[in-house]
Order: sequence, then structure tokens, then C-alpha cells
Amino acid sequence: FRAPLYYGGTTETVNSFEQLWAAIPRHWGGHVILQNPSWGPFLTEHGLANFFKVFAQLHHSSWSDSPAGCESTAAAICTVTVDNAAMQAVITGVHITNTNVVVEVAASPVVLNAVRHGTEWLPY
Repeated sequence: FRAPLYYGGTTETVNSFEQLWAAIPRHWGGHVILQNPSWGPFLTEHGLANFFKVFAQLHHSSWSDSPAGCESTAAAICTVTVDNAAMQAVITGVHITNTNVVVEVAASPVVLNAVRHGTEWLPY
């Protein structure tokens, strides 16, 4: 038994990547469904490799720290912020099924911070 999946907010179904990118800004807090039967099944080696390539920017890795240099110290005051790639700022989830891809859109631009709290830190 599989429980049905529910996605919140507004929605739109599109049939191309161009339409997907255009639809995302219209659905803050919602989702966009990419569905194109002419592409065949999505859960194949080729299909999955394609989707991982298209959404690769979600794995972008760049960050900064404030005050500068605190990331590699035991300083109690330090915030490390992920410098989002454009895709990371708006997409919170990608769900691939055999017939469609559901892209969850953030309610507002995503900001990821790691803020230190406390007074005692392990030395680096």
C-alpha cells in the first residue's frame, strides 16, 4: 500500500523544461508538474541521468562566513551562510515518477545559515 502524495499551494502542469522554468516564479509555495508522454518513461537510466543533469545546480556548494575566517576557528560568534545557486533559492524538492516530475517551489527565497550558539567550542 502506498499513501497518496500531496503537494501544497498552487500548481501548474507543463510539458517542457522551458515551460517549467517559466512556471516556477508563478507558484511560490506551490509546485509545478512536468509531464510529457512523448518522452517515454522517466524512471530509466537515460531518464534519471537527464533529470540529475538538469537539476545538478541543486548540489552547488559555495558558502561564506561572518566574521570572515570564523568558520575554521572556535570563535563563539560565527555565521556560515550558503551562497545559493539560483535553483537552490527557489526549489525545495524534486520528485521523479515514471510519468512526471513534481518540482516543489519555496514559499520565499531560501536562505541557509548555520549560526553558532553557546560559549564553548571544540578547537579545530
